Amino acid sequence: MLQLADYTTIETVYQGQETIVYRALSKVDKQPVIIKTLKTDYPNPKRLAQFHHEYEITQGLELNWVIQPLALRKYENRWALIFEDIGGDSLHNILQEQTLDLYTTLQIAIALTDGLGELHANNIIHKDIKPANIIANLEKKKVKITDFSISTRLSLESQELNNPNTIEAHWFICHLNKQGV
Repeated sequence: MLQLADYTTIETVYQGQETIVYRALSKVDKQPVIIKTLKTDYPNPKRLAQFHHEYEITQGLELNWVIQPLALRKYENRWALIFEDIGGDSLHNILQEQTLDLYTTLQIAIALTDGLGELHANNIIHKDIKPANIIANLEKKKVKITDFSISTRLSLESQELNNPNTIEAHWFICHLNKQGV
């Protein structure tokens, strides 16, 4: 089990190929938190960059529909991301255990739509929306998006729309040039 100085680990929530997620309590203010760690002491540079990116992309933003990052800490030879805990579970796990009624399904869909709108208004594209990255607390009617490891923050310069026919024509011309035509 995880041994992080300021936190008491309660349980392992998820164990994947590269990460382990724990539910814990802060020893300072007794608030519940989620702690995500990399499994390996020496991850490849790309995975380590994604881990740091996951914290940095939403740090400082107070978005209603996003699990808020609280800290990024180094412990031993590993890194730990500390997030708020809304007391829920991933939508993936919830759907494995039960069938949701239409009303609850629509509430989740509306919350996700609002959440994605909020992200896009802040120029953030998630790129990995799936049930495992949606946290829901059905009792408290809370839904939040998590896992921003591959998300993108758009700059104003990159928001230019191109005519798809122009792109296709450009590809076709380049292809013909390579063929010597």
